[in-house]
Amino acid sequence: MTDLALFVQLQARVAAFLAEQSVDQLKALAAGTATLTIVGGASVPPPIAVADAPTIPPQVARKTAKATRRPASKTAFDAEAVVAKLRDCEEVDQATALLAEHKLTLSELKDVVRALDLTPKGRKDDVMRQIVNQTVGARRKYDGLRAG
Repeated sequence: MTDLALFVQLQARVAAFLAEQSVDQLKALAAGTATLTIVGGASVPPPIAVADAPTIPPQVARKTAKATRRPASKTAFDAEAVVAKLRDCEEVDQATALLAEHKLTLSELKDVVRALDLTPKGRKDDVMRQIVNQTVGARRKYDGLRAG
């Protein structure tokens, strides 16, 4: 029997066991005040025993929780200001360095692309390349055509 088949079989047995429990027992289990006990060889699943489970004080729980999102910026992001700085850049490397220096998120980069009246496409690297090509690369191409 493969690990996946064993897992699916176990999941089905646990689901059947939990379906037989009362709402109060399920709430206690979800809150952590009840424990499940496995008794080998028993033909009938054991009931959920409500035990005095150690509770974590709220102060400790808050300190151990990790933030998953970046904190909101206190100032609004100004895509037009970034576009203006990019248009002052003479070289592609200079524009790329400018974007890297600002450490923009993907949503901020997409705002910059929209400020250039384009549609953002792809991942973060693709969007950065799109911005640099539109601001510096297109101007250099135009200058080359005009000179030639």
